[in-house]
Amino acid sequence: MSCIYAVQMDIPAEHEAAFNRIYDEDHIPTILKVPGVRGCRRYRLERSTQPGMPQYLAVYEIDDPGVVASPAWLEGTDLGEWKPKIRPHTTNRMHSVFRRIGGTQARGQGHLFFVQMDIGAEHEREFNRVYDTEHFPMLSKVPGVLSSARYRRDNSNNPKMQRWLTVYEGEAPSVLDSPAWAEAGSFGSWATQIRPLTTERHHSMFRHIA
Repeated sequence: MSCIYAVQMDIPAEHEAAFNRIYDEDHIPTILKVPGVRGCRRYRLERSTQPGMPQYLAVYEIDDPGVVASPAWLEGTDLGEWKPKIRPHTTNRMHSVFRRIGGTQARGQGHLFFVQMDIGAEHEREFNRVYDTEHFPMLSKVPGVLSSARYRRDNSNNPKMQRWLTVYEGEAPSVLDSPAWAEAGSFGSWATQIRPLTTERHHSMFRHIA
């Protein structure tokens, strides 16, 4: 299955306009020419339960984790205005590769809802069984959910990055506040048997910007 490369960062307000212009007009078009890169979408954080979550997120669709370590990728990241004018001003940078283990890639519409968590190795098998057969299918069918996908962390420069990631794409943030979402989230064994075993659970909402 394919992977995503999630790049997160902050930028001071005085550099934000240049950051967005160069990212959209220079940096992403260059990276999209790298072999193995299938697409990129950019998002801005709206809310998160995780303190210090970076404000900007870029999600690159890549064939495999080796793409971001390839000579073509490393050369591409140094081209244009990005390296000399923008990169030195970015802070709180996090880079993580996740392998897709179920679902479909986002369409690039509306909002992304990131659900991140860990669970002890001794509970992983049951965690995945319940997630795949009950929890994930129920939430994916909630009205307003456009796409959904499950991922497992492959690598990250953040040692605290959670191992498990689910990405729901919704028409609007209100989807998560709907009775249908609440009902689906409490269905089956998830709420009573699995959720109490999870750790480092965080939820973040991102708005699509480019």
